[in-house]
Amino acid sequence: MKISIILLSVCMILSCIPLEAQEIQGNILIDVGHSSQDIRNILNDLAIFLRLDYYNVEFSRTIGYLTPYDVLVIAAPTTPYSSEEQEAIHQFVLEGGGLLLLGESGVLSSQNVEDFNTLARYYGFEFQRDVVIDPDKNLVLDKSYPEIPILSSFSDHYVTRNISTIFFISGCSIRLSKMARPLAWGNEGTYGDILSEIYGFGGGTYEPLKE
Repeated sequence: MKISIILLSVCMILSCIPLEAQEIQGNILIDVGHSSQDIRNILNDLAIFLRLDYYNVEFSRTIGYLTPYDVLVIAAPTTPYSSEEQEAIHQFVLEGGGLLLLGESGVLSSQNVEDFNTLARYYGFEFQRDVVIDPDKNLVLDKSYPEIPILSSFSDHYVTRNISTIFFISGCSIRLSKMARPLAWGNEGTYGDILSEIYGFGGGTYEPLKE
């Protein structure tokens, strides 16, 4: 699944954090109860990587008790969060917790995206149902897949420090509110292709769930 490939970029970012930051222990909770995808298996390599860097990583099907954790990870949810769960997440972030939301093209239906955005809008952005493509600055691994945009524009932020390039594999775009701050963005020719996301790249040959 493409999320596992994208997470290589996350691992690269984390490996560039100074040693003193890596030595700080933290507790990370990954929600596996709201997605039809095998999130535990998909994010297992990331969990191993984080544990080697002194983080405690747990997988859970429920998110009712977030107090012991420093970061909550939500990936490609296909089951909507209840109002009580969303309130628990908002309270967790309000009290200083970190929240990582991972979307992906080719996995979420229009209704899934809308449900996910009910949560994401609270933090100033929306996931779009498209696949990001750049016809000029890209890498092609397989003819049946869309080209992979190469991103090299970043904000000055500790998350993107020492990062010069990201290969954005089958990612969707996001729409930011006026108050949100982008950390990375595409090139002049980068765009979100709605038709390839819905009908398949190259007239239906692109099947996101078959790799």
